Amino acid sequence: MRAVLIVIALVAAVAVGSAGKSKITSADVLARVERNYAAIRDSRVDVEVTIDSPQVRMPKSTGAVCFKRPDKVKVIAKDGLMVMPKDVFPGDPVAAIKRQFDTAYDGTTTVDGVAVYVLNLVPRSTEVNSKMKLFVEKRRGLIVGSEASVGGGTFKSRWTYARIDGKYWLPSKIKVEMDGALSQPAFDPDQMKMKPPKSGKGTAVVKFSNYRINKGIPDSVFEDER
Repeated sequence: MRAVLIVIALVAAVAVGSAGKSKITSADVLARVERNYAAIRDSRVDVEVTIDSPQVRMPKSTGAVCFKRPDKVKVIAKDGLMVMPKDVFPGDPVAAIKRQFDTAYDGTTTVDGVAVYVLNLVPRSTEVNSKMKLFVEKRRGLIVGSEASVGGGTFKSRWTYARIDGKYWLPSKIKVEMDGALSQPAFDPDQMKMKPPKSGKGTAVVKFSNYRINKGIPDSVFEDER
């Protein structure tokens, strides 16, 4: 009888312990991503953007992205014009996501054979009607991709990383694939005018190189040019 009571007590303890464990949330996942960027006070990185879509064809544009905490970001074009895909969150991606989206945890899956957490992102702006999923690698807590539906178009991004200064995993390349009807007009750099929405497939590739982390960036860099 005593042995039975001991077994019952152990089962009850396990049940209570399991019930006491809090379920994973989107905040938990984003906190894992945030740890990789927490020590970065400022950064500057050279970027190369290539876009080939029905809306915009830009063989190659180069520039730099500057970031300074808490939320200063400046894209500097070297060729006079540079377009950054919306699926790219420069600087501190977690801060950018928290500003723009409400998030919800949506379980786990695999992306390109890698185990990931899935977050649903809903834009806080009512002007944008879209659904987006963000994929965060379970092992390192890195954003490895996203999928979005905007109007009649779909977007899929995949992120590749490099180890910088032996401390930080930062993007070396982000590729965005687009398909379907793009609901918003786009600027045509060749004709210097806005083009109406078109349907079709396209890609945008952003390559990052020459990271400079915590070297100090003056506030004047982020001031609007007249």
